[in-house]
Amino acid sequence: MDRNVKVRGRIFFITIIILICKNDIAYSQNELDHHKKYWYYRSRLTNDFMKVGLGDGESLQFQQRGKDASSHNAVNAVMASGDASAYHGYYIGVLAMEYKLLQANNQSTDKVKHELFCALNAINRLDYKAEGLWQSGAETLNGFFVRDDFPKDFVKNNYDHFNYYNNGTISNNNKASRAFMSKMQSGANSSIMLNNKQYGINANRAYTK
Repeated sequence: MDRNVKVRGRIFFITIIILICKNDIAYSQNELDHHKKYWYYRSRLTNDFMKVGLGDGESLQFQQRGKDASSHNAVNAVMASGDASAYHGYYIGVLAMEYKLLQANNQSTDKVKHELFCALNAINRLDYKAEGLWQSGAETLNGFFVRDDFPKDFVKNNYDHFNYYNNGTISNNNKASRAFMSKMQSGANSSIMLNNKQYGINANRAYTK
């Protein structure tokens, strides 16, 4: 019995030494994998969860995609945003870090500088429009801002952008293809597009367009 315990102890000890000396056995990713992963998720952010630009609702992030959907083919999939401005600071921080790393490696910074400009403009936009949206007051830059300014038809007007995987509906079962997004939920505004009609709810008041 003592001999078996000693043998198992030696095997365990040798195994630990091998894992320490050969750390590549336990290390599952390398710098290239992390690099690829970063750009993959960056692409998803700007294509699946937001639209970069200077217009209303642009350069602000949705926090959830596919809400209330049972599958990729569900036609009632929702893009949801709650406190968009709370997450906006993280987005600006990511862009600032990306700019620094690209600049340090002598790579083009044109795209990230454009995104930074649009992201900072979004802050001013939420500030400038706050009084008009909140209390019907005069629009001004004074530090008071709203959470977001997504129009009720934002997803409808940018349908192709948010549904670049979509190839239309499948005729035999009337289901949309992958990544179909038909509805938006954002603060007091929500909208749904079904049968080529736009349905919206704003401040508890329902209407169609």
